[in-house]
Amino acid sequence: AQVNILGAVICKEQCSKSVFVSLTSLLSKEMRTVVLGDGSSEFVFPNVLPGKYRLQ
Repeated sequence: AQVNILGAVICKEQCSKSVFVSLTSLLSKEMRTVVLGDGSSEFVFPNVLPGKYRLQ
């Protein structure tokens, strides 16, 4: 079953205008990246397959 991964970025100080969040599969090395802009801090990676991932 696929899932959605949701989250929010919290900066210690003011965030830059563009914040990148990446999700990388540890098995296939496939990477998805979203760009947060205009003061948005929330992100979503839709339809993620089961497995181990690195979020950065």
